[in-house]
Amino acid sequence: MQYCFHSVVIPVPIDMVWEKIRNFYDLSWAKHFVQDCKVVGDAAGTESGVRRLVDGAFEEVLINYNPQDYYYTTCMANGPPPVTSEQVKNYTSSINLIPTKNNRGTYAKICAHWEASSEDQDTQLFFEDRNTLLLEDLAANFPVAAE
Repeated sequence: MQYCFHSVVIPVPIDMVWEKIRNFYDLSWAKHFVQDCKVVGDAAGTESGVRRLVDGAFEEVLINYNPQDYYYTTCMANGPPPVTSEQVKNYTSSINLIPTKNNRGTYAKICAHWEASSEDQDTQLFFEDRNTLLLEDLAANFPVAAE
């Protein structure tokens, strides 16, 4: 099993960050990384089992949604090389928000796990880069106010 873990501290309260990411279909917060997100089906973007197609290549499924604890988990049904369904099995990724100690900021983390058909570094690097860029885009939605 392979995995990657990334995190960032965002200088705004957790409810503001959750409001940005809570809808599985809305990836407007990741505008530097995601160009297009299409809804597959007609269920709400907060229901387990819903699907989205990201950039015409990544089919993702929402498998666990927990707004009370500020997290959700997705799986990738298919993607382009090096993350096709033949190359990667059982991919899951969770995004979790945790309030900072003073409740003025948010600790955001993404943790992903998968089984690869080989110890392919391209797959590892792909997920490392993808999750880093997603968190960078998320943080960029909340610029630090000038003091």
